[in-house]
Amino acid sequence: MAQLDALYLTLNLPGATIKSVTYGTPRVGNPEYAAFFDKTVGDYTRINNREDLVPIIPGRFLGFAHPKGEVHIISDGHAVACSGSDNAVDAQCQIQTVPNIFEGNIIDHVSLHDTTLGIRR
Repeated sequence: MAQLDALYLTLNLPGATIKSVTYGTPRVGNPEYAAFFDKTVGDYTRINNREDLVPIIPGRFLGFAHPKGEVHIISDGHAVACSGSDNAVDAQCQIQTVPNIFEGNIIDHVSLHDTTLGIRR
């Protein structure tokens, strides 16, 4: 929803500067949508945590794609900025770390949100 809101606000508030940061976002649209989003929303970051499986769904084989702006948390205190939309080349980016849902960890999705809220488990 936050990604769609960023696009909506950018399109409907001309002249406003919209900055959007999302956490553990699933893929929202197809490659054409991702390219339109990249062209339209100038300041967007999507943060993925370790082996969170949510950012790899729905699958690219179904025609879904992420826009640019991935920051992948590798471990506590260590993150990498990934180039492109769904970076399938860099071994440190989400799609290489979690190539399918069976290698992901839903706890990494929940723990990212807890960390953001200051909750320690």
